[in-house]
Amino acid sequence: MTEIIIIISLLISLPIVYLVGKKISAKKTKQTILSELSGGTGRMGIIRYAKGDYAFLEVEELIIAGNRTKIRIHDVVIDRDNAEQDKSKVLKNWGGNDWVHTENITWYDNNSQTIRNNKLEKILN
Repeated sequence: MTEIIIIISLLISLPIVYLVGKKISAKKTKQTILSELSGGTGRMGIIRYAKGDYAFLEVEELIIAGNRTKIRIHDVVIDRDNAEQDKSKVLKNWGGNDWVHTENITWYDNNSQTIRNNKLEKILN
């Protein structure tokens, strides 16, 4: 009698465990893909900082909308001869990630875009 009860409880609980596991797995997979895709396009470039002649912001393209580009700042590059500039001051004056005119950005070669495309193919296949 107890064996029948155990078998019946297993038959009832196994599909429930399977469905819950499948739901959790699908959610984790979706989160992983979204985190990979929200990392920007991989296209990198530089912007000359307007308030200093020798400071450049190294940026990554996130989104393009018309003639504007939403960027993520990766680094501040300051010329060695311009010692009075400080990275933290440049970032504080710039104000963080922002929408900028696309023509103000000097893009690197297409290598970073190729790397991102290869990464996406690897994820989606």
